[in-house]
Formats: sequence, C-alpha cells, structure tokens
Amino acid sequence: TGGRAPVQFTGQTKYDLDFRFRAAMLSNAPVAVPYGYDPVLYNDPAILEDLLQTQGHYAPHPFYCPDIQPNIEFEMRRIIVEWLRDVCTDANFLEGLPNSVQMLDRYLSKPVAKPDPNDLQLLAAACMFITSKIKAVEPMSAATVVSYTDNFIELEQLLIVELHIAKALDWDLVGVTVYDVTFTLIRYLQRDLVIGELEAGLLLGQAQLCLMAFLLDHESLRYPVSHLAAASVHYLAWRELNLSQYDLLSIEQRLLKLMHVDPSSQSWLRSRNFARRCLQQHLSEQPVGGTN
Repeated sequence: TGGRAPVQFTGQTKYDLDFRFRAAMLSNAPVAVPYGYDPVLYNDPAILEDLLQTQGHYAPHPFYCPDIQPNIEFEMRRIIVEWLRDVCTDANFLEGLPNSVQMLDRYLSKPVAKPDPNDLQLLAAACMFITSKIKAVEPMSAATVVSYTDNFIELEQLLIVELHIAKALDWDLVGVTVYDVTFTLIRYLQRDLVIGELEAGLLLGQAQLCLMAFLLDHESLRYPVSHLAAASVHYLAWRELNLSQYDLLSIEQRLLKLMHVDPSSQSWLRSRNFARRCLQQHLSEQPVGGTN
C-alpha cells in the first residue's frame, strides 16, 4: 500500500479515489451487500428498538463548528471525510467508514477537544485505527495507518491521540450510524414481506453507495439517523424498484410504524426533504418520476 498525501489546510492536496470508491460499490465484491439476512436476528424487535433508543446518545453536536471548534470549518471536515473514504476504499475497509466519521464528529463535539485544524488528519486516522480494531477482520497496524498519511503523522502521535479519543468518549466507541439503521430497516421490510429478497439486495447495494452523501454533508448532523435512514429507504425504493404509488405509500407507512414516527411530524418531514435533496445531489440526477 502506497502512502497518501497529507491533508493540510494551507495549500493542501488530496489523493482522490472517488472513481475507485464508486467502482468498488458497484462491483460484485462482498462489500456491496454488507449484511446477510439472518431470520433469527431480524425476527427480534429488540434489534431496531435498541438502535432507536440509543441513537440520541451517539448524536454529535450539529453545530460544533463553530460553537465548540471555532478554528475548524465544516469544509475542512468534508475534506477529511473524503480522505477517510479514500483510505477505507483502498484498505477494503468501507464497513468501518461510518463509525470512523461519527467517532470524529463525536470527539469534536466535546469541549475538551481543541485541535489545531492541521491536526484533523491525525484525529481522523486515530478514529479509523480504533474502528479497525473493533470491526475489521484484520485490524490495520499503526504503521499502515501512518503510511496512509504519507508519514505526515508519527506513530507515537497516533497512539497518544488514540488513547485521548477513547478516554474523551468514555470508551464508548461504537455508535449508531445511518448505515446501521438503514440496513436494519431494509431487512425488516423483507421480514415483513413488504419487499422481496431481490428487492432487498438491490436496496442494500444502492444504500451502501448513496449513504456516503450523509457522511460528507455536515447538515445531516441536524437530523436523527433513523429519520435519514427511513427517508433513504423510501427514496431508493421509489428510484430503483419501479413501484406503484400505493406500494410506495405502504413502504413509507411501514417504515414510520417501525420507528414509531407520526407522518405529519415536522421532524420527519424536514428529515425526509433533506434526505431526498442530499441523495439527489450526491447521485447527480433529477427525479424521473412523480412526487410521492
């Protein structure tokens, strides 16, 4: 694995793997469908209930720039998230990307965190390093993580910051991401026979590609991940499955029932509108059907 250019915010450069990211997501590689269907697991309503009840605990401060981090701008965050995406793509560790990004946001939401902008790559690398220890079949070595910064950071720095982040987060290092809820909702729809196995597989593959939009867009921090997940499933069903308006309404009603959400609530309506807009922009496409 070759080194990657350091991410700095004064004349910074960025190794762009966007094409490779999309190619990996659209290939037949196992990463395209991250979770298999376990009927025992998804027949347990406690799985989704636990995600819904704990999502707020892991929600970052939606305006930590500039409320908590006046020296950091959200555009800097976007550059760092793109770097994490590129590295996780190259390392075949895309399943760890959502938790790595959320961990970074959670840490930066802590008043104890006062990093210099040029420390963001070090923090992101440490979050990815921690996540790999938890989620990867073969965790990244510290030396590998350092090499992805083109040795811009030092191994000792990485280990010190890793411990600092873990302590700041009280060693609670696996959150609830929009990916977790989205994949669970799709499997619940399959369980309830709202969609079939083929449809579920298609939605899972498209979700893995499309949900990157929320990681890149800081405005997504303003909305509950469960609302973004439900809105994404509904939008992708409309876009990919060629369903009737009646079937789409049935899917939306089932999603909202699973989440105990009032369809007329302002929180849901705002989340749904943002999710649709964000996904459309990310996919660089315009709606080809009617509104629903």
